[in-house]
Amino acid sequence: MKLSVVVPLHNEEENVDEVVKALLTALRKLDDYEVVLVNDCSTDSTGALVQQWVRKDPRVKVIHRRGQPGFGKALKEGFKAATGDVVIPFMGDLSDNPLDLIKLYRKVADEGFDLALGARWREGGWAWGMPLSKKF
Repeated sequence: MKLSVVVPLHNEEENVDEVVKALLTALRKLDDYEVVLVNDCSTDSTGALVQQWVRKDPRVKVIHRRGQPGFGKALKEGFKAATGDVVIPFMGDLSDNPLDLIKLYRKVADEGFDLALGARWREGGWAWGMPLSKKF
């Protein structure tokens, strides 16, 4: 089963490279995957940075949204472009742990679940790299 990871990005120039490196490192354990980066109307250099990743790795694809930015709109466009059997959204601000993608994927691909969700605010959950201001 192919995994598609959809990453909405709005003005995330400081995080793009670290996010993509972390994703590609975690996902290399899988045979078939893609990373769909959705540049959500960024006004910084996010768009140029994601284009560099397309040239570096054929498993990375990019969508550039125009118009009004919006997290839900970015996810919707990313989901439309995803070609995987399993599709998982991933936060572009480094607040998710890339290793959790493998756990979620395995629940669907190996254990037969129809849906697998992560929860940050339950016992055992956490937000990787999330600034204190966002936690409040």
